[in-house]
Amino acid sequence: MKKILPVLALCAAAAVTMSGCIPFILQNAQPSQKDNPVFSATEEGSSAVKPTAVAATKTAPVTTAPATEPATIPVTDVPTTAAVIQDLSDYVETADEYEISYSGAFLLTNESTREKTTVPCRLPHLTIESADARAINEEIEANFGKYFREEKKYLGSSDFPHPRMDYVCYLNGTILSLVTECRTTSTPDSMFGVYNIDVLTGFRLGNADLTDAHTDASLGEAYGKVRDAIEARFESLSGMNVDPTVVQRAKERSFDQSNIDASRFYFNGDGYLCAAYRFYWVAGAENYGDVAVFDIRIK
Repeated sequence: MKKILPVLALCAAAAVTMSGCIPFILQNAQPSQKDNPVFSATEEGSSAVKPTAVAATKTAPVTTAPATEPATIPVTDVPTTAAVIQDLSDYVETADEYEISYSGAFLLTNESTREKTTVPCRLPHLTIESADARAINEEIEANFGKYFREEKKYLGSSDFPHPRMDYVCYLNGTILSLVTECRTTSTPDSMFGVYNIDVLTGFRLGNADLTDAHTDASLGEAYGKVRDAIEARFESLSGMNVDPTVVQRAKERSFDQSNIDASRFYFNGDGYLCAAYRFYWVAGAENYGDVAVFDIRIK
């Protein structure tokens, strides 16, 4: 587990080469989306009174995200934190893992295959020692962990399709973005959990924290990008023979502000703002999860 050291001590030790510590300003958290079950958490920042920034240290080797995903963004222009920012394995480990035979799509890794192949199912665990990190771990356990371990009892059984559950994580400066996906072969739907945390302070970051403090775009502009992504999804489905009144109802529900607000933002391995969002349609699952990458980059 990480041990969080007071930032004042860190700054004093580095006083010869550094001019001072730069505090991170966290904006108010996003409203809780408890009514939307597919997102595994409210994802907003901690509401507790937050002390000054503290640093995390490495305690044990851990398993990283899939090798196919970009691992990190080099830390640049952060002289006061570069000494404590290391790599993903310092902050995330795989708490449980097994393999299944799987065919189909998996959005986080851009995979799609009709042939069954052996893939890992992994459950993540943050090793950062902070109240917000512990809360995130509890949410992952509550929303994915129990279900994840229940599936292990049925490995090798063909009675029902086994869901694929995995995660990716990205480190951009001090911001760690952890994204989980659960998807089965019986439905085109993906369920996502999105968690952003500052590894230096241990504080959780909400949508507004990412956009307003770390990009040149506002939260409203980012939500506008979500609307554009949903519109593009409907355009891709426009050739289907569906009752226009049904399509109109699906659009109304998809573009409802409560659904837009329920989207969750994160930074990918190239530092671009992404969103896990949902849109409504007319077949299979009532609504579907998807991810989109925007032309908004971290500062």
